[in-house]
Amino acid sequence: MDAVTRIRAARWADKDHVAALIADALHPSPLATWLIPDPGPRRRILTDVLGIWIEHAMFYGDIHLTDDDAATVGFHRYRSIPPPANYQMRLGPVSEVDPRARSHR
Repeated sequence: MDAVTRIRAARWADKDHVAALIADALHPSPLATWLIPDPGPRRRILTDVLGIWIEHAMFYGDIHLTDDDAATVGFHRYRSIPPPANYQMRLGPVSEVDPRARSHR
């Protein structure tokens, strides 16, 4: 008998898991390498930036998960989608290569 994959809507508590899941999938890709050439902080930066967009999708889209760790994220295109709240301010700290660098300026 074949197992049936259960699909469920993501909850707020799932947002960090979804961001990490997508970051893990993107990490070895040419796109991720182009965006963040240094492999050391790449996964952390991807996860943090994706976290902002996953949170945004919770309000302006849909996120679904399966029991075996697959996810889909989509935005509703019924109207214009505003940028994430305080995006530029939030993006700065999460996109730094070395988070300790801020304290040394």
